[in-house]
Formats: sequence, C-alpha cells, structure tokens
Amino acid sequence: MRMQRRGVETKLIIGGGEAAKVDPVLKKAIGRGYVWFNELLSGEARSIDDIVKKYGVGKSHVSNLLPMAFLAPDIVEAVLVGKHPSTLTLEMLTKHIDLPMDWEGQRRVI
Repeated sequence: MRMQRRGVETKLIIGGGEAAKVDPVLKKAIGRGYVWFNELLSGEARSIDDIVKKYGVGKSHVSNLLPMAFLAPDIVEAVLVGKHPSTLTLEMLTKHIDLPMDWEGQRRVI
C-alpha cells in the first residue's frame, strides 16, 4: 500500500500500480488538441490566435494542448478507456515532462 500524488489529489494505491479510471480532463484535452490541430491543418483557423478568439481560451492553453494531437495512438487509446498509468495527468504532460514527438520516445517517458 502506498500514497501517490496525482495532480492536486492523492490516491491510495493498494497492490500493484493499478490503471487509472478514465480521466475526463485528460480526455477533453486530447480531444481539443485534435480539433485545434485539424482546424489549423484544414485552414479553418489560420493561426493559434484564431483558435484563441473562437474558443475564448488563452494562447498558452492552446499551445499546451496542441501537442496532444501527436500522442502515440496506443497512449490515446489507453487514456480513452482508462488504462493509462495513474501518474499520467494533463499537468504531467504539459508542465513536468518534455514530450518527445516520436511515439517510442513518448512511451519511454510516459
């Protein structure tokens, strides 16, 4: 049994490192990253500033979530079904690690 910090909450882990439940914040962030990247790719949004105006969010927020569109497919699937490590949070992905662009590097870091 051990205590583990996860963002602003603390979880009690009994036994092995159990998979987390679906994290709605992380799930939404990945979705936004995909939507915003596709808007840039399609030309619907010409810049991050267009996204900021359209969605009423901060420029740093958009910049933090755009890399979510480049997560390895197996990592995205794990998050969507709640099979990701309990330590994997949006805060960890955006503030505490330098997320590599290559999928194998992402798997090593995560």
